[in-house]
Amino acid sequence: MAGCAGQEAVRDSGYSGAETELKDRLEQNPADAATLKELAVYYDQSGQYASAVQYYDEYLKLVPGDQQVLEMKMVASFNAGRAQMVAGDYAQGAAGLQATIDIANQLIAVNPANANAYKYSGYAARDLGQTD
Repeated sequence: MAGCAGQEAVRDSGYSGAETELKDRLEQNPADAATLKELAVYYDQSGQYASAVQYYDEYLKLVPGDQQVLEMKMVASFNAGRAQMVAGDYAQGAAGLQATIDIANQLIAVNPANANAYKYSGYAARDLGQTD
């Protein structure tokens, strides 16, 4: 089963080599969608949201119809935007929040009942000062 060892490493908070292991696997096979997703989740869970978004993007190039991962990317994009705003990088933060809205709109187009997409779109719009 491809990806299982890395997944367990990511879940084990005491295993500091998860990132290295996942990147090594990507070096061997850059088109390994499962490893790209695992690395994105690793970065997401460790609060490295910009890196998470990058790897979610790489995964979605290989598996473009994965709505679950697109939703995960939306949340990571929101968290990245917020973190950048808090750090004082307003331009990058605003770009991340706008990306959140764009992703939410994609998700809503596929599933108009996606409450999570509406929620994050609203949060991002609020943080951008779009209170209408």
